[in-house]
Amino acid sequence: MKRIAATMLTLVMMLSLLAGCGGSKTEDGGTQNTDIAAESRDTLTIAVSTEPTSMNLGETSLVYDNEVWQMIYSRLIRYGADMGYENDLVESYENLSDTEWKFTLRQGIKFSDGTDLTSEDVEASLWAVHDSAAVAAYAAWLDKVEIIDEQTFVIHTNGPSARILMDLAQACFIVPSELLESGYNFNEGPVGSGPYVMTEWVKGDHLSFVANEDYYIPENVPAIKNVTYRIIPEGVSRTIALQNGEVDYLYDVQASDVEALKADPDVELFSESCASPFYLCFNLDKPMMQDINVRKAIAMGINRENASLVATGGLAEPLYSGFAMGLLGSSDEKAVRYDPDGARALLAGYTADELTFNIVTKEETFRVALESVQADMNDIGVTLNITLVDNATYTNLPSSGDYDMVVGKVTGVNQLATLQSSMQTGAPYGQCHLSDSFVDENLEKALTIVDDDERAEVIKSVIDHCDENCFRIGIYQLCNTRAYNAALQGFECNMTGYDRFEKLTWK
Repeated sequence: MKRIAATMLTLVMMLSLLAGCGGSKTEDGGTQNTDIAAESRDTLTIAVSTEPTSMNLGETSLVYDNEVWQMIYSRLIRYGADMGYENDLVESYENLSDTEWKFTLRQGIKFSDGTDLTSEDVEASLWAVHDSAAVAAYAAWLDKVEIIDEQTFVIHTNGPSARILMDLAQACFIVPSELLESGYNFNEGPVGSGPYVMTEWVKGDHLSFVANEDYYIPENVPAIKNVTYRIIPEGVSRTIALQNGEVDYLYDVQASDVEALKADPDVELFSESCASPFYLCFNLDKPMMQDINVRKAIAMGINRENASLVATGGLAEPLYSGFAMGLLGSSDEKAVRYDPDGARALLAGYTADELTFNIVTKEETFRVALESVQADMNDIGVTLNITLVDNATYTNLPSSGDYDMVVGKVTGVNQLATLQSSMQTGAPYGQCHLSDSFVDENLEKALTIVDDDERAEVIKSVIDHCDENCFRIGIYQLCNTRAYNAALQGFECNMTGYDRFEKLTWK
């Protein structure tokens, strides 16, 4: 394919990145300098569309924050490539009773400031999650941590918990207890035990990391010693940067560029469904959004296949439920399907002013999808005004209430956790402002059910209730789509979107 034009500096970078051990051909048939190529083998540059918001434990659970956190912090256990549990900080763990879990840490784990990671740090970190405003649900089961010695402790839950292992694997990062107790601002210099250490954060431009040479899993000490996150909001600019060799890895792939990237022999493209819905929430504090006919008509009016096509190149599957499919308790039995004629019938009698709404998003890809939805709404007599906001504004939306509708995504393999954090009364990410006794009572019930089949039925009843009432609706189920330099090997990404950058090497 025809290469995108580049400056001479960019061309040198591209040739360096694509060089083999013995040198490789340039476009004019020459052989490039392998010394330059060798230098590039110590660096990985990743392009992302959205900047993380915070490095402070418990402040957020946004996808772009978690992606960075997984590089610099660690958890007791984590999800592997096949979504099974893997030991992370722990050497072993066992279930002693319905409310007791014993854990033993690996020997010799150190934080990036050189201090030892011990049971006390685990205790303080779990309580920091439990007491946080944003992610408290991920440790709501915590009763106490009984410290046996520096490496051994027992977590006591406040009853049988269906969530403890899932939450520990997803959101419970461990940081130094002394720093938590002192009120340290981790944005000024994160201290963790992950495979990388963050060395610089230039807001709006880039984040820099170096390999943690003291990483506690020796075989996973990163082979690529330097990583840079470049913040590039525009999709086409990210694609050009990859094809010109300015970056090596796209965390966000522009849908319109998928076919070109597939055809590029110097690029590898990966895409598979992940546990993340692209959803639309109605602000139930707004009078028109309280009208189920309006909510149902909007749900019926969205052509989800078109939205997926323009936003993801058709890689993502249409989603009708407001919650991801393929997880325990997932259901779309009660979800509203595409029916524009039915939508127009439901809206008969409303004025144009009444059917003018504002919808908010924080990502360019979602804005593109919303332009398709906007056209669908015009077809049924609804005017939709789209607003793109920054991360901080988006995070504060539930408290501001300054929107009729909002779209977003959430990544996690625990449907119960998703429902608690978004649909329960007073939920930290309660963009719907929902307060529904059926939802609340059944979520509390599900928390105490250890049997998977029984818990799945309760979760399904909540999802069916939310879908039938159109509190939150689906548009498509997101894909983990990555594009990266074909000279990279060792790629690994799982259903939660966790990229194992420490396992990447240059060929």
